[in-house]
Amino acid sequence: IGVQLSRYLSGFSCDIMVYDVYRNQELADSVGARYAELDEIFRTCDAISIHLPYNSDTHHLVNNQRINMMKPDAVIVCTARGNIVDEDALYDALRTHRIGGAALDVYAREPYPANGKLMELDNIILTPHISSQTYESLWNIYKKAIDIADDFFAGRTIGKADLLNPDYKDYIN
Repeated sequence: IGVQLSRYLSGFSCDIMVYDVYRNQELADSVGARYAELDEIFRTCDAISIHLPYNSDTHHLVNNQRINMMKPDAVIVCTARGNIVDEDALYDALRTHRIGGAALDVYAREPYPANGKLMELDNIILTPHISSQTYESLWNIYKKAIDIADDFFAGRTIGKADLLNPDYKDYIN
């Protein structure tokens, strides 16, 4: 998703900075992006878009310290996973207009509560975890399900990553 966003942005003559623990310089060069450390990104970018998995290393990666590095008119977008952004720190920064704005499609608790404090703010866009609901992504989900079912009933090997319960096929005659 981050690579695709970089491709879209490359047509707007903007500087694209990326961070990834697994650097692929050839890919970065192909989209006109430059690798940077997280602190540089948070200090210098006008817009920050988060595209990474949630794990112990990324828990509250966007925290009070990093948010406080951001420019006063900068915005942050997270469509990745909840708990990457510390919602309390983000709320404080938005409430005091420390940063320009934010957009979230994922939350620490989903669905986001109707009485959640982020709902009070006018400088944030909140959507109900729908960023993946494109025609292409839905088609890929359906196609994958059909392919797995076809492989299963044809007796072909199904990859462990494709089955939630790989032992289930042992129970089918």
